[in-house]
Amino acid sequence: MRPSILKSLKPDIMVEMLEMAYRFEDWDKMLNTAGILYSYAQCIYEERQYHKAKNLPVPIVDMERPLVYYFGFSHLMRGIVCQKQGKYDEARESIYRYAELGWMEDLGEEGKGLPKSLDV
Repeated sequence: MRPSILKSLKPDIMVEMLEMAYRFEDWDKMLNTAGILYSYAQCIYEERQYHKAKNLPVPIVDMERPLVYYFGFSHLMRGIVCQKQGKYDEARESIYRYAELGWMEDLGEEGKGLPKSLDV
């Protein structure tokens, strides 16, 4: 998906869509939406890093939660789908990615801990 389209998405709506797909056990929808949410978070993160490297003002993005939450939530949802589909190696990989988000720069106080509301 093109960056201009990704940046126009609302990540919190995608989180709600993932939660709803989970409740309906729509694993394909969950996998697709988790991928889009991950791409969104990656796009925003790369844009922020680029602006910092060029000493430009960092663009403000309307999000209810820190960016690390969306990275973590997308991996968590992907892991759940893989587990439900019996793809345990892929589920473990997603769990590993969810558990290790310390590589992200500028997490801030809010982003240093695990996201508080990952209850599905």
